[in-house]
This record gives sequence, structure tokens and C-alpha cells, in this order.
Amino acid sequence: MTGISSTTQADALSSYRTQENTSTPENELGQDAFLELLVAQLNNQNPLDPQDNGDFIAELAQFSSVEGIDNLNNSVDSLLSDYKSSQALQASALVGRQVVVPNNEVYWSGEGSIPAMVEVEEGASNVMFNITSDDGALVAQIPMTEALPGENNVLWDGKDAEGNALPPGKYKFTATGVVDEKAESFVVYGSARVNSVTLGDGSTMLNVAGIGQIPLSEVREIAE
Repeated sequence: MTGISSTTQADALSSYRTQENTSTPENELGQDAFLELLVAQLNNQNPLDPQDNGDFIAELAQFSSVEGIDNLNNSVDSLLSDYKSSQALQASALVGRQVVVPNNEVYWSGEGSIPAMVEVEEGASNVMFNITSDDGALVAQIPMTEALPGENNVLWDGKDAEGNALPPGKYKFTATGVVDEKAESFVVYGSARVNSVTLGDGSTMLNVAGIGQIPLSEVREIAE
């Protein structure tokens, strides 16, 4: 009758480590590898000096833990896949719509209105929303007499100070006001129409007219 030697168990461990080195980092100790190691240990143990019951139960507990981790990883992968599909569906629904994004340069198509957002500071007064052309000329101003601290929505109809429709092209939004008797500039978010959506590895990009690519996560508001 042949008894188990420490060399036999070491060989089993060595075989596992070889598999471990060639496996992916996400599954260094898989369920199958752990089970094979446990079976090899049982097959080669000394019948006259079998493994202690407590040690065996501990190894079974470790096996259950490995199985649980594998199941958890599969569940997380499934949830991540569902999330990406949901995000892609959400992004595709934005094609053709206006979105407010952290960019104060907008493209005026000649039709409709362009929504924007201004972050007004506490105690601000005489808040003015300014529209300048691509060459830097001031073409229109909108007084924000009812502006409150925080985010305020503004809608520009594409007309100049005299009420004339401006030609299509790029324009820039800025906002100014007075805080503690000092002139201040406020953060402005412009908007643009979503032309298409690009789905990448772990990210969803909106291809916005006149701006370029904007991550879906940076959209502050979806305009009507």
C-alpha cells in the first residue's frame, strides 16, 4: 500500500500554479482548478493517516467560497452587460434632440431656439445673458431679471438685439452679473443637437452638432 508523500501534494500544487500563471487575472483560482486540487489530495492521502476532518471541512468551505465568487462574477458581468445595453438604448433615443452640455459654444442652424443653462452665484444682481458671433461681436443680450442662485434655464431664439433672425453659424454664450459690487462671469452650459451616437468600450459618446463628441455622462439636461 502506497502512502501519500509531501512531494505528491507539491506536484499537484505546482500543476495548479502552472495553470494559474497561464490563466486570466480575473479567474486565478477557478472552481474547476480548486476541485481538481481537492480530488487529487483525497486520492493521494495516506489511508493510515487520513486528513483531519476539520481541515477537510475548511477546504470544503474554501471551495464554496470560490464557487460563490465565480457566481458573483457572472452576475456582475450580466448586470454590466444589461447596463451597457440600457445606456446604448438611452443614448440612441437622444439622436435628433437638443442636449445641454458643458460647452458654451453652440451652432445655430437658423431654425428653432437654443436652450442654455447659467449657474448664478448667491447674491448676484444685474445678471445678463450674452450672445456673441464667431468673430467675437456681441449680437444679442437677454436680461435675467428673475435669476435665482443655482442653475437657471435660458432660451435664445436666434435673433439679434433688433429682433432680426441671425444667419446660421457658430455662436458663443456668456453670462455676467454683479456680486458684492464686483463684476463677475458665471458658468454657462450651451446646447446642441445630437447627430449620432458612438458606442465604445465602457463609454458612450454623443456626436453633437458644432461641438464634436461629448460623453453621455456629461449631459446636464435634455431639452424639449
